[in-house]
Amino acid sequence: MDLGQTIVVYGAGIIGAITSFPQLYQIIKTKKVRDINPYFFALHVASDALFLTYGIMTRDDLLSISMALPCTCNTLIFGLCLYYNEETEEL
Repeated sequence: MDLGQTIVVYGAGIIGAITSFPQLYQIIKTKKVRDINPYFFALHVASDALFLTYGIMTRDDLLSISMALPCTCNTLIFGLCLYYNEETEEL
């Protein structure tokens, strides 16, 4: 793999990861998920996990590494959506 491809793959992974950071920060800061659709993040987690699995199955380290962080962030957001939604319903 040449340098250009490496830059594109890592760039995609970094951008994919940081797109979720503002949402994750907002949830942790406010402890509110009222306007967040958990299905959106469930689908993101499924997509990220499938790409991660494909990267592992094909021994594509760049794909695996670039999908690991977005998958982790989206899983955390989905979990927090479920947690704070249940907490809100109890009140």
